[in-house]
Amino acid sequence: MQIDEAQVRDFERRFAEAEAALAREKVSGSSKDGTVTLVASGLGVVREARIDPAVFDHRDVEKLQNAFVEALRATAAGASEAASARLGDAEITLS
Repeated sequence: MQIDEAQVRDFERRFAEAEAALAREKVSGSSKDGTVTLVASGLGVVREARIDPAVFDHRDVEKLQNAFVEALRATAAGASEAASARLGDAEITLS
């Protein structure tokens, strides 16, 4: 199968459009208990972290750490789903 320059340019254009759309898209994920929520772009760039202030009343560091990891995993899954919807199979690493 031979690919010509027009096909390459078309693919590059469509990829750039999808990448720009993912950069604008917001995905979020929360811990199972809802105490931590992260918001990221569809490209996996974390933009916000929201932590329920009540979590500090209990001073349970391990619980907060676990909640943060759960939220991070949920957000990464959302970013991967967004990327897959636009680009096909994709894996996103949060940064």
